[in-house]
Order: sequence, then C-alpha cells, then structure tokens
Amino acid sequence: MTAVCWFRTDLRVDDQPALAAAAALGPTIGLFIASPEQWSLHHDAPIKIDFWLRAVKHLRIELEALNIPLKILVVDRWKDVPAALLSFCQRHNVEQVHCNREYGVNERNRDRASYSLLAQHNIALQGHHGGTLLIPGSVKTGAAAYYRVFTPFAKACREKLRSAPYRLTPGLKKQSAAGMPSSDDFPKVLTALLGVIPEGLQRAWPATPAAALERLDQFAQTRMAQYQPDRDFPAIPGTSVLSPYLAAGLISAGQCLHAALVQNQGESDTGQRGIVVWINELLWREFYQHLLFGYPALSMHQPMRY
Repeated sequence: MTAVCWFRTDLRVDDQPALAAAAALGPTIGLFIASPEQWSLHHDAPIKIDFWLRAVKHLRIELEALNIPLKILVVDRWKDVPAALLSFCQRHNVEQVHCNREYGVNERNRDRASYSLLAQHNIALQGHHGGTLLIPGSVKTGAAAYYRVFTPFAKACREKLRSAPYRLTPGLKKQSAAGMPSSDDFPKVLTALLGVIPEGLQRAWPATPAAALERLDQFAQTRMAQYQPDRDFPAIPGTSVLSPYLAAGLISAGQCLHAALVQNQGESDTGQRGIVVWINELLWREFYQHLLFGYPALSMHQPMRY
C-alpha cells in the first residue's frame, strides 16, 4: 500500500501524527499543495508566504533523509484541489491519504469535497489531530456546549491534560527507497514568490523546525520564568517569538507544552508564575482552535451562534 501525507499547516517531521500514520502503512509520499490565488484571496502577506515556502523547501530535505519524497502541486484555488488530489493519487497508485485537520470554513469545505471525491474512487482520506493539545470538540461544558469563556475552558483543559497527558508522536524510521519516486523540483511560480522579502528578514526568521526548537529551548532556559512581567515591555525580549513557527506547524503546541512542563516540574497551574502564564497562552491558542471547530463561521467574520 502506498500512502500520502498531505502537508498543510504542519510542515515538520517530528510530532506529526498524519505522517506517522501514513508511514506505518508502508511506502509513503509527502505532498504539499500550493494555492497562490487562494492565498491572495485570504490576504496572506508576502512575508508569510515566503516563510512558509522556505519551510517547504527545508521539509523536502528532512523527508528525503527518511527516503520520503516530497511532491508539490500548484493548484490555484482550493475548489480545484479535490480533482488534483484524485489525479495525483491515481498517478501514484495511492490507497490512503493522511492529513492533520484544519478548522476554517474554506479548509473544511476543501477537505470534505476531497474526502467525498476520493471515496468514490476507493481512496481513503484520513484526518488526524496534529494542531492542538486536545481534540476539538472534546472539551465541553456540563451542558455539552462549547466553552465561550476562556477561564473555565482553560481549567477543563488542564484537568484533561493531567488525567491524559499529551503524548508526543514517536519519530520515524527511514523507509526503503526502492520504487519510490523522486522529489519534485520547486516550481518556478513558487520560486518567484521567494524573491520579494529582504534577506535580512529571512535570516532573522529561519524557516526550519531546528530554528523553532532552538528558540523554544533558549526561551525555556532563560526567559520563560520571567514571561509574566517581561512580556508587556517591547524593549525587553521577553516573549518566545514562536508564533510564526506554530502557525506554519514547524513546531507543535505539544512540543511547547512539554518544554514548559519540564521547566516547571510537570505542573501546569502551580509553580513558577511566568511559566504558568505562558502555558495559559498556549491554552488561549487552544481556545480559539476549539471555538473555530464549534463555530466555523468565525473564520468568515461571523458571530458565535447558540
């Protein structure tokens, strides 16, 4: 069985549930679908696109070290992704596609349409939870409703994480290269998008998981305990500067939580105040992901509905 890991906002190899699930089945191909026109419709800034594309180029290197080729498709609009994905799977005799779920309206519509079309051709599309600490929809009030206030949501998350701690996905073994296709060259249309950001900004924000983990380690070792008082002063480098890495999935929320718990003797709500407050920020990120799952129209600037 040949499986595909469809990379989206999870451009990493470590703690990558979709990639691990695909690799467990046998020969695996990595896939990234670039959609420049859709990015424009979403008003994605050039600096964001540059960061993500540099991350994809590095992802290719990491995957090739595991003998997993990375194929790149350019599909301008997400509405055309299902047909392109089907064609790709048929061309490479793929039986299963694995991806980590995304929760915006357009993303969910894209994935539902892809699931339906692939299923008509006996190809499975399997979603995983690689972007959050807890499965969206699993943290609800006593009335089985989604939390709409952060503080009780955070308390419920901490209780769940105490009883069932977040487990990092195990690393992968190198697969056999026999019979595998080669990785794709970076398409010219994407290379052109990489030439608009000054080199100084690119050096300041290296788009690799190693850079993300290094920043996390430095923050945990030197600044995390002082996060609460330092974060409000722009002149002090008191934050983690991990936001773009989390957004692109170069590092997972679980890796961040583990680093914080190591520094705080395993405690999430007691111990060093700065670390507890930073864990709270991870839970704020979790809160909005869960809200987006429960109220997907939020991504279209619509209010929450009871």
